[in-house]
Amino acid sequence: MVRRQIWSRNCVAVGLSAGFLEPLESTAIHLIQSGISRLLSLFPDRGFDRAIIDEYSCNMRKEYEQVRDFLVLHYRSTERRDTPFWRRCAGLPVLPWRHHPLADELPAQKLEELLGSIRMLIHGAVDRIPAHERFIAEHCAARGVRG
Repeated sequence: MVRRQIWSRNCVAVGLSAGFLEPLESTAIHLIQSGISRLLSLFPDRGFDRAIIDEYSCNMRKEYEQVRDFLVLHYRSTERRDTPFWRRCAGLPVLPWRHHPLADELPAQKLEELLGSIRMLIHGAVDRIPAHERFIAEHCAARGVRG
């Protein structure tokens, strides 16, 4: 749930006062930092320009929506099905509301070729990424710990 108007007159909602998504993730910390950074970049003088207020509110609302979509995907993509909660999460819809309008400007075959090349790039990158355990062992292993 996100406020419709995040900045109203001389009051700016930041973090959980601007919106609440869910209690288990650290996304609230990100949204606090993002809200403060964005506010500082638009910070007004003694006046409050309506365009700046609207821009801040619109951009923060979009960011909350993007975080919401990330959380839905995070919960939806799990393979857990051991409780009613996780079974319900597995049924969350993960469908885009619309496609990018530039996709309409490409002929279908050109679009398929473009998407195919993107798919190949992603698969190539994934193939080069080490497994989680290997990455930890090579880059993040605790030193001097005796078991």
